[in-house]
Amino acid sequence: MKYFLILVLVLIIALTSFYFFNDRIIKFYEEEPYPLFESDFSRIDTTGYLFDDPQSRYADYNKGLVYNISDYGAISGYYDGEGDINEEIIRDNTEAINRAIELASPNKAVVLIPEGNYVSGTIELKSNITLRISGNLIGSRNRGDYLPRHFIFGENIRNIVIEGDGGKIMGEGEYFWNNPFLKPLESNLKVSDLRMLQLNHFLCKREKKDNRPSPFMQFTGSENITVRNLMIENSPGWTLTFRLSNDILVRDVVLNNNIRGGNVDGIDIVATSNILIDNVLVSTADDAIVLKNPELDTSVSMTNITIRNAKISTTANGFKIGTETYSDINNVIFVDSEIKTTGFYPGAISGVAIESVDGSHVSNIFVDNITMRGVLAPLFIRVGNRNKYGSKDLLSSIDNVSISNISSYDCQLPSVISGVNDKGIILKATNIYINNFNVEYLDTPEILFISPAIPENPADYPEVWMFGDVLAYGIYIRHAEVKYENLHIIPRAVNMREEIVIDEGVANYIFFLFKILLIGGFFFGFLFMLLRNLKKEIFTPSHFKFKWE
Repeated sequence: MKYFLILVLVLIIALTSFYFFNDRIIKFYEEEPYPLFESDFSRIDTTGYLFDDPQSRYADYNKGLVYNISDYGAISGYYDGEGDINEEIIRDNTEAINRAIELASPNKAVVLIPEGNYVSGTIELKSNITLRISGNLIGSRNRGDYLPRHFIFGENIRNIVIEGDGGKIMGEGEYFWNNPFLKPLESNLKVSDLRMLQLNHFLCKREKKDNRPSPFMQFTGSENITVRNLMIENSPGWTLTFRLSNDILVRDVVLNNNIRGGNVDGIDIVATSNILIDNVLVSTADDAIVLKNPELDTSVSMTNITIRNAKISTTANGFKIGTETYSDINNVIFVDSEIKTTGFYPGAISGVAIESVDGSHVSNIFVDNITMRGVLAPLFIRVGNRNKYGSKDLLSSIDNVSISNISSYDCQLPSVISGVNDKGIILKATNIYINNFNVEYLDTPEILFISPAIPENPADYPEVWMFGDVLAYGIYIRHAEVKYENLHIIPRAVNMREEIVIDEGVANYIFFLFKILLIGGFFFGFLFMLLRNLKKEIFTPSHFKFKWE
């Protein structure tokens, strides 16, 4: 018993020392948000995304009747450009903005946010309007100003344009999160370790508070929605969400969020079809562009979704299908894009993640011409049996996925393609085709802990690190039908794993151990023979006699 108490005491002392003497731990949780870190926002260049003269760029630019919110009582507050608002002269413009929208809707008119800085609570859009942002439209810091919990929303509306004309839509993200536990890393880990990557991913993020406005902007049951030539900045939650909607265009848009915010997705496409996302820059803390199809009162299939010319920076996943995957998702294209996570550490978890874990049939997915840098793992494909909603046990599937012309630099984890064996039933990912897959590792030492039997984890949250370290450094395949060609994967110099492993159970692990023992045996045998055959004069002074036995 006394040894146990001594061990507990030692652990307490160690943890206390770690807390008080580790300068990466944030010691106090003030009411005010912890100061922003220099690396909290990516250094982005908006050239080619935002245009000074939208009238000449867009043929359908609305030149009709204009309702200026200033005419309805809106007053610009002072905003100093550094994230601080002078509270003494702030005005709540919610009523004025909503009044202008209500009057503009029957006339298919423009609601103008003029030059200046306008703070508001929840704004409800109506059909047949253009919301033109020439000044800064700023979300209130007061959580009580959001009813419902959105900054801008529309339900069952149609024919909407939200466009920038020199201004932007701004959240106050840090006021809606708790402070992080750890200060962020300033460089990559000197030794790559999957467990330390996970730890830093979670502990450096600000956790969300209750009742924040999220999604920040949401359209539900709506159609013919256009968002263009617009910057959205520092969202407190999911940034731009389309739910149960149809005919969506997002073009020439910049999302610039705190990359360590709590649960801050970029663009969420939820049970929505016929959508084009083109020429966007998304820098955010959670999944950047993500497709979900959860169980809803009216469950529908998702189809005809194209994302192209996207530049992505994130600490989660770049392009993702999942996690909520109850109803089907098909005919998805993600092409001609870049996922770059440099300047903050660790970077994105997966560049491309395709998941079905709640009963959905995910099919006909085409990914081509994607460049990545600083992404931990280029590719993650997972069929699981989380069955979140309880009514689709063992029904998840992924079929007909094409991944081609991928270039990934400075990765740290292998790609994973895995189905699941649950309750004796195998759910496979089928007809997966990979071509021209070029990957180069960040060349550091690594720490590996490979289980004798890689766990199935059928109901776990799907992420590329969910199985721990695996047997391959390139692509680990299990319960999947994969055809691949033209793979060029450059491992770390210290690598001892195979490039491709199709897991057939414990036999693979035994072979891996045998390989290590064999290589180690050759090395030490060679060293022994070298020492045995060197002349003894090299090792012993002339006056000292040494005899080799």
